[in-house]
Amino acid sequence: MRALVVLALTLFPSVALAAQGSLFLAPATGSFFVGDTTTIEVYANADGTPITAAEAELSFNPAVVDVVALSTAGSALTLWSEEPTFSSDEGKIRFSGSPDRSVTQNNTLLMSATLRFKAAGEHRIQVTSGALLANDGKGSNIIATLGSGVYTARVREATQSETDGLVLGVSATGDDVPPAPPTFTVSVSDDSAPVIIRGTAEPNARVELWVQLGEGEPVRYSAPVDRDGSFVFLAESFAAGAYRIYAVTYGQGGLVSANSAVQTVTLPQSGVAPYLTAALGFAQLPSTATALVLISGFMVGYVAFVRYGRRFE
Repeated sequence: MRALVVLALTLFPSVALAAQGSLFLAPATGSFFVGDTTTIEVYANADGTPITAAEAELSFNPAVVDVVALSTAGSALTLWSEEPTFSSDEGKIRFSGSPDRSVTQNNTLLMSATLRFKAAGEHRIQVTSGALLANDGKGSNIIATLGSGVYTARVREATQSETDGLVLGVSATGDDVPPAPPTFTVSVSDDSAPVIIRGTAEPNARVELWVQLGEGEPVRYSAPVDRDGSFVFLAESFAAGAYRIYAVTYGQGGLVSANSAVQTVTLPQSGVAPYLTAALGFAQLPSTATALVLISGFMVGYVAFVRYGRRFE
């Protein structure tokens, strides 16, 4: 706080002003699903008083909330004595800074935080301390109100169409608790096909796999989980490129897990295009060398027919 006052008094001239200020969160409420992320913004309202510096500390419960990212994009603060940081051990977000010139407008954006909710329930994010220093030659703290936000997270339920035909197992953690996210590995053959995804999840449930190529839209695939908690997904038509893959488990009573960890995999350019599998009549794509020999044979035969075929008419 002392460093912030010194910085503010050094940068800005004396103007005798007084007002009541506040720090608040926007949005202050919201309803989300477990595993979802949302961004909340921290604003200052100085009630028309020129402000030369601002700082705040926010608290959250790290057992149920993850901080995914902090951002200063669009912030009125440009000179940071403490850039936005967070501690998952303490459940704290902190920042302290000044604008390049005194700020007078209300609803001034200071920073934003992207959060992920890990459990169902009501979760409070609280501004526990803060300061708005007036441009009055003394660096008077005009804070009168510290805001908070209450955000509700609930378990995502599967739709009827998603659970039709699914034999659901009994959740080891109870009917009202979602299953754990699936875990899986990705293996790739030399020719990019097949891609094999093997993993574990709640027994007798179903795993939905989301596969994203580059910046394209994710595509969903489904794989049943056997009674031992294992599943296998085989894909023979993935194109070459960089993929991001994650999964969720649809378990007992339609409860859905949070997202799994994201797996990344790069598929090399295949030696033979996948459509040759059908064109050549193979049950599976031949090796690159075999395919090249076959294609060469076809080409030689075609040239011979064109050149010599008419002689036998």
